[in-house]
Amino acid sequence: MNQFKLLCIIPLNGCDEKFRKNLTIGEAYKFKSDFTVELDDDKRKIIKISREKKGIENLYHLSNGISLEISALVGLNGSGKSALIELLYYLIYTMSLYNSKKPLLTEHSKLISQQIERAQKDSKKLYDSKKKFRSIELFKVLNDHNLNLSKKELAGITNGQTLIKNIIKKRLEFLLGQEQDDLKSERFIKENLSAAIVYETSGSIYSVSFSNKKLSCYKYDSNGKPKIIKDFFFDSFFYSICLNYSHHSLNSKVMGNWINSLFHKNDGYATPVVINPMRDNGNFDINRELHLSNERIMSNFAFDAVRNKKVRLLDKYELRKFLFSAKKDFTLIKLAGFQDKFEREKYSNTKYYDADDFDNLESVKLVRSILGKGYLREYSNYQDYALGYLEKKINKIKNNYSSLFDDKNFNFNYKKFISFLKNDKSHITKKLRQTINFLRVSDNKDSIWNKPFHYSYNELTLEELNLWLAECDKDFKNLTPSSLMDYALPGFFNIDFEISTSDNKLVKLSNLSSGEQQMIFNINTISYHLYNLQSVHFTDEDTEVIRLPYKNVAIILDEIEIYYHPDMQRELSLNIIEALEKVKNTNDIGIESIHIIYLTHSPFILSDIPSSNILRLNNGQIKELEQQTFGANIHDLLANDFFLEKGFMGEFAKNEINKVIESLNFKRLNNLKDEKQKLINKTIDTDKRLILENEIIKIENKLNNIATPSKKYDETYCKKLIELVGEPILYMSLMELYTEVFQSKKEEFIQSQIDRLEKLKKL
Repeated sequence: MNQFKLLCIIPLNGCDEKFRKNLTIGEAYKFKSDFTVELDDDKRKIIKISREKKGIENLYHLSNGISLEISALVGLNGSGKSALIELLYYLIYTMSLYNSKKPLLTEHSKLISQQIERAQKDSKKLYDSKKKFRSIELFKVLNDHNLNLSKKELAGITNGQTLIKNIIKKRLEFLLGQEQDDLKSERFIKENLSAAIVYETSGSIYSVSFSNKKLSCYKYDSNGKPKIIKDFFFDSFFYSICLNYSHHSLNSKVMGNWINSLFHKNDGYATPVVINPMRDNGNFDINRELHLSNERIMSNFAFDAVRNKKVRLLDKYELRKFLFSAKKDFTLIKLAGFQDKFEREKYSNTKYYDADDFDNLESVKLVRSILGKGYLREYSNYQDYALGYLEKKINKIKNNYSSLFDDKNFNFNYKKFISFLKNDKSHITKKLRQTINFLRVSDNKDSIWNKPFHYSYNELTLEELNLWLAECDKDFKNLTPSSLMDYALPGFFNIDFEISTSDNKLVKLSNLSSGEQQMIFNINTISYHLYNLQSVHFTDEDTEVIRLPYKNVAIILDEIEIYYHPDMQRELSLNIIEALEKVKNTNDIGIESIHIIYLTHSPFILSDIPSSNILRLNNGQIKELEQQTFGANIHDLLANDFFLEKGFMGEFAKNEINKVIESLNFKRLNNLKDEKQKLINKTIDTDKRLILENEIIKIENKLNNIATPSKKYDETYCKKLIELVGEPILYMSLMELYTEVFQSKKEEFIQSQIDRLEKLKKL
């Protein structure tokens, strides 16, 4: 069985501090501890990798034949966890650009260069032209360059053409500056990144390094000696699925635009990483994420429903229905005379066309050009929604992507536009494909969508969904999740899911707690990408897009527990493992091995992982511990693996208790001083008086080291705060001090303890 393991990441000599942060040059940061790495004296090259005695094998056994490893990276904030994974991103970026066969990415500076060329041509066109541009032409320029008008720019401007000239000029200045920044950043990465990845697959160990502007790949023989692999092109490499919802991570405004190359790509899973959520200028849109999550869940649930009679979530919910509600942010379109029993309910939001105008609508022409001239000749359920939605999306594509449809002279080319709408298979036209597929199938009067229905709402059971998918494609059981998305989610519907609890109570997924939703979204994001990676192994289409059938996958989860209650953290690994069981069937080709790596602050996650698979960092340094973590006590894990050197108590509670102790000590010492003074006043023995006076001096010295307590810390407040303390030994120690200071309360305290014991006896 193929076992893939991401063994370690190494910052090599020459790696700039910008990339490695506080990580140590030449240190092998291991996610598995059953091997050793030797570097040359210069710490620039791995010269030997030796295997050591292995620990337990197949701990995380999957019945579908996929081998699974789980590791964790722990440490205080600032210990170097994120820096280590960012090194992985840098390496994947350089590998994708500088491999010997074909770049998988385009450098951001080249994308900016294309924008500059276009802006220069538009600027020249505006400045050289003697004719007055029409408003629609000026707005086209704005759309082509994704420009917005601000109130400041509009102030005092009466000539629209002058305004656009000024905006284009500023845009060009910005782009030229951005290009220089990008070139500088890309040059810095090429000259100052020096790092290596070591991984194992199919019984062999490999390393990929980037140093001195050069990418190198080695395979290590049975003696641990390296042999160079020429013409490296990801054949033995792995794909990384990465989740990181931290708002302050992976910000292109901090890291540079190179990271955008990893976010913004549509390459059919060729570049070996996907990072969720997708960010624009460091920000991710939570509503966009919600929409994408629902789409992924829809395709995953449909995929599961095709293969299983029941679809379960988090091992406590069961999927019952798919809920569809029509979107309402567009005008419905209908041919006058079509019969619709819900016409009255929709009249105010419907635009009616006569036959000639209807036939000339872009939406109608597109549908008929793809499906045939016989379509849309009579009304079918939701047809008016579908056409209204199509008309809106077509106009949006025309405006937002207008530069794609221009001829050499930057004039709109209608034929090019229509050809794009018909033939494009990217995310740009996904909603069009979904809606046209819906119209194709629902045109049949016997379609499940033409049963009695609510005019803007519908729901499908799992059985009904299978009937719908069978209408869409007779071979629907062999479709991938991404292919199912073209059928399962008509573009003009919002989607939700009805699920049942263990006591058969019905709830909507959208009404679950935010933590439960996030758990479902995260697991389904992982599953969605795995399903699609699996599908590449079955893709034999002739395409210009490079298809790389990755057999090995690293799943990197950066503080994924951020939304979860401790009990959900405790169940996380099991929930992911159960999801991985569904990725493929036993004996199927495809994904063979997965390595999950957590970056975590959760002891509950650590208790599912053996100590040999845990990398502990403290300010960039590796901390070795002999303690076993698998199934370990949570308090021990907190103390040893999370470096809680100051204990487990909240800092505010600790400070407040210390202030109570100081206040009681202040009062105790003053009481003791008063007692000594009384004894001095009563004694006539000179020697005894001298001893007592010396004792008072010592007490006063102690008092001088204690700040006079605030009036807040009086007898009542101290007693009430002590009663809040939950740790029994600390509570008893504090009460002992309290009753020593306020001796009149000692009997009261003893009686309260007797009463408490009496109550316990009766239980």
